[in-house]
Amino acid sequence: MQGRLLQAARRDLNKIVSSGGFEDDIILSTPDGTITVEVKGLTTGITERYDNEGNKVNSSKTHVSIPEETLLLLAYPVRSVKSGKVALLDHKVKVNDSNGNTQSFVITETNPNATTGLIICFLGRSETE
Repeated sequence: MQGRLLQAARRDLNKIVSSGGFEDDIILSTPDGTITVEVKGLTTGITERYDNEGNKVNSSKTHVSIPEETLLLLAYPVRSVKSGKVALLDHKVKVNDSNGNTQSFVITETNPNATTGLIICFLGRSETE
């Protein structure tokens, strides 16, 4: 049984990510395009990073944060039936940038948080668009 404080924290985080005022519309599709859903979540784009030695590295990295519960309520396939692990690699993501232009990505890595129920999806540029 989960504690009441943990349950409240999960509800609060879901609300912040989905309707806290910083949310973006995120369109998520399966690799074959048979299932597409629109969800609310956080989008972060980083255009400058540093390596482990403190040297500046010119790079661009984008990720989205989506509550797993939201995807499950929409019957979107999140986990592998075999392993039970989050299996969103190669799923397609569309988000608008700060200028309102639609950007297309594919999920290259996921970082699911079992405590909060939030899935962070790291994105790479879509080859097809």
